[in-house]
Amino acid sequence: MKVAIIAFTLSNLVDISRYESILDAVEVRFDTFSMPYEEVLHTVRKHLKLPIIATLRSTTYGGGFSGDPYELLKLDRLQPDYIDIEHDVPDTVRLQINQPMILSYHNCHETPEDLEAVRDMLYAKDATYYKMACTCASSLDAMRLLLLMQNEPALTTIGMGSGASFTRILAPIFGNKLEFISCGQKSAPGQLDIHTLLQLYNLQTIDTETKVYALLGDPVDKSHSERTHNHVLHTLQLHSIYVKIRVTKEELPQFLDMARFLPFYGFSLTMPLKQVLSSSPVNTLRNSGASWDKHNTDGVGALCALERREPIKEKTILVLGAGGVSHAIAREALKRGAFVKIANRSLDNAKKLSKALGSQVVVGSINDQHFCNDYDILINGTPLGMGDGKLPLPHEWILPGTLVFDTISNPVETPLLVEAEKMECSLIRGTELFILQAVEQFVFWFPELENEKGHIEQLIRSTLSETSFLAFSRDKPH
Repeated sequence: MKVAIIAFTLSNLVDISRYESILDAVEVRFDTFSMPYEEVLHTVRKHLKLPIIATLRSTTYGGGFSGDPYELLKLDRLQPDYIDIEHDVPDTVRLQINQPMILSYHNCHETPEDLEAVRDMLYAKDATYYKMACTCASSLDAMRLLLLMQNEPALTTIGMGSGASFTRILAPIFGNKLEFISCGQKSAPGQLDIHTLLQLYNLQTIDTETKVYALLGDPVDKSHSERTHNHVLHTLQLHSIYVKIRVTKEELPQFLDMARFLPFYGFSLTMPLKQVLSSSPVNTLRNSGASWDKHNTDGVGALCALERREPIKEKTILVLGAGGVSHAIAREALKRGAFVKIANRSLDNAKKLSKALGSQVVVGSINDQHFCNDYDILINGTPLGMGDGKLPLPHEWILPGTLVFDTISNPVETPLLVEAEKMECSLIRGTELFILQAVEQFVFWFPELENEKGHIEQLIRSTLSETSFLAFSRDKPH
C-alpha cells in the first residue's frame, strides 16, 4: 500500500472515485462523520473498491473525536482493511484490535530532537505500518524526517507545515510507504491535494528511481519554477521531479550536508543564498557525490537576452545593485566587451564588487543622478519592485529610448518597466532571465541536453503561457 486518499464527507466519495485506479487505499476519517460507523462504512464500500483505513483521530492530535478509546474496538469489529490508532492508545484497547494496524505518532508542536527514540518507541509495539507526523520549524527538521525514513520499509515520516510539504511529495521515492493525500479538505498543514500531485508532480510516475531537483531560497513561494521545470523533466522523460524548499542562509550548509544522503541531484539557488557558498555568486548546484559542483547561469542567461535585442560590445551598461545577480551579469557583460557601471546604495558594497570584477568597473551611488544618467542599457539587479511598488531609482532619471532590463520576474510588469515604457524605452522583462538561465541550469544538470536548449526554452515558455502568465513569453512592441 502506498497512496491513501482521505475522505472526510460522503460528498468526497464521488470525486475520489475518479482517481480510484491510481490509489491504493482510502482513509475514512470516522471522527468527522455524525452517522453510525456501520452506515459510513457501507456507503464507502458501495462507492469505492479500495482498501479502507479506518481512523478515529482524537482532538488531542487535531481530529474531532473526544470520546472513549474503546470506540476503536467498535470500528475494529466492522473489519476495515486497516485501522489507524495513536501511539498512546491504552494497551487494554490496542491489544484487542484484530485488524492490521497503523500505529501513528503525531506531534502538532515540533519535530523532536531525538527522532530515533520516537521510532523505537513505536517499534516496541506490534503493527503493520508505523507513521510519524511532526510539525517542522525549518527545512532541517523536514530533512531529518526524510533521513529517518530511509531503509525503514514499514515507517512513513511526514513533515507538517507549509515549509515541509516536499516531504509528502518525496515519500513514494522511499519505497513501500504510506502517502496521505487530500481531495478537497485537508487534514494537516502542508498536505497536498491529488490534483496538484497529479498535474504538477506527475505522482503516478514517482518511484524509488526518481531523482529530485529543487529550488532553495527564502522565500520561494512566489516562484513558478515547479511548473516549468516539472514540465521539462516530464516531457523529456528524465524521471525526475522538481520541488520548492524554503531554506535560510543559516540552514544552507547543513541542509546540503544532509541532501547528499538523499536522492537530491541538483539545486537552483535564489535569494538570499547565492553568495553563501562562495564569494562569487552561485545559483546552481549539481551533486557530484562527495561534494556539490557550483555554477552560475544568471550572467549567461541575462546576456543572451540582451544580445538577442542588440550587440552590447562597447555599450555602457548601468547595473543597479551589488548583489548576486548584479555580480553575475556584470561579470558576463565585461567578458563580452561592455563598459560596466555599478550603482548601489552602499558604496562599500559596490567597491567590493568592483574589486572582485576588476578595475575596469566604475562604481557610484544609486542616489547620484549625474552618475546614473549616463548609459546605453539599464539593468535592475535590486529587489525593489518585487511586489512593493517601488522604483530602484527616480523615474525622471530613466533615459528615453534606452534599453531597460528588470531582472525581477514576478510581477512581470514592474514599476521600473511601467515607467520605462512611458519613456519609449525598449524593455526586457525578468521573465526572459528566468527562462534563459533555467535553460542553462538544465544543461548543467544534464550535459546530454546541450543540443536541446531550444526545445527546453520552448517548453518553459509554453508552460508559463498555459498558467496565464502570457507576458512571460513575449515582449511588447519596441
